[in-house]
Amino acid sequence: MAIYKTHDDQGRERRSTAARKGPGVRGRPCDHRPPGPEQVLIADLIAFWLAWNAGHIDRMQEAPRRALLKQAERLGSFWRGMAVAGICADTSLRYQSSRNANSVRAELARLRTIVDFGARCGLVHLGDRALDYALPPRPPRRRQWHCCSRAEVARLVRAAYKGDGECAATIPVARLVLSVCYLGVPTWVAERASFEEEEGCPWADLEGGVLYPRPLGALPRRGNMHADPIPIPTRLLMHMRRWRTERPGGSGGRYVVEPRGAGWRKEFRMLSRKVFDEERSREITCQALRNTCTWWLYAGSAPTEIICRFRSLAPDLTRKQFFTGHFPPWWPQEVDRAFARARLRLCGDGGR
Repeated sequence: MAIYKTHDDQGRERRSTAARKGPGVRGRPCDHRPPGPEQVLIADLIAFWLAWNAGHIDRMQEAPRRALLKQAERLGSFWRGMAVAGICADTSLRYQSSRNANSVRAELARLRTIVDFGARCGLVHLGDRALDYALPPRPPRRRQWHCCSRAEVARLVRAAYKGDGECAATIPVARLVLSVCYLGVPTWVAERASFEEEEGCPWADLEGGVLYPRPLGALPRRGNMHADPIPIPTRLLMHMRRWRTERPGGSGGRYVVEPRGAGWRKEFRMLSRKVFDEERSREITCQALRNTCTWWLYAGSAPTEIICRFRSLAPDLTRKQFFTGHFPPWWPQEVDRAFARARLRLCGDGGR
């Protein structure tokens, strides 16, 4: 009986064959034993990994590609001139000194991936040697999530528009806060969104009242839950149409947030510290603004299915995220309304 190979089988064979080839030997497998970890420099493995994945890196979006190249640069600057055998607990802890634990964990995990990839490609023979990367422990998962009330959002927007003696007027922060609270999109979508169809930017279609979060020309990513079109609520749509026309000099604005730039994060933190107390300002984050969108929809008695379609989330994920381990802020009001409706239906005399 003939056995037919699928495309997945053929691709798996090509990848396994390529993994057995040496760095400079194209087309034929390695017939020699790879050098040991004492003879291979970590910088060479990093350069080989970057060259091998150059096509994928070029197709990445700007922010993730910049972060990945920064990771490779920091790894190369510290481990330059050091052999693979030098990866031990002492050097890993020295690399972690005076650094953020989450960032260091991601970079050391990237280094482990690069070394393992080099071993699979025949660049280095690890044998039974165990390399100790001394990864920092994962941070404890936060069970409580935070969101903003309408009064708090109004205070943030008012302070961002008007400013005061200590904080200057930061209109981009006000636009970001309103866009994220009404749409529930990541901050990079609101920051890069354009009123015109532009390559590499999400598109806010003011005529149709729809936001297309996926940048124009970008390939769809598997499992990307933020790529579905989002209907722009009427209040935000009115704001955006005003933003489209109001710009210094009389010319129409091109982007939802102008001027664009990464400095808004620092301004947002300064503004939240000015408006709220120290404890509350730590809770008001970009993720809290996204949670605010879900809170407002639930507080308006929107069904879970409508909320999931609006935010492009799976119903099971939404219930697990917002109802597991804690009570959401709108829970008491919903319980009170349910008991009030039950009294009216059971008593029939006005609930007395």
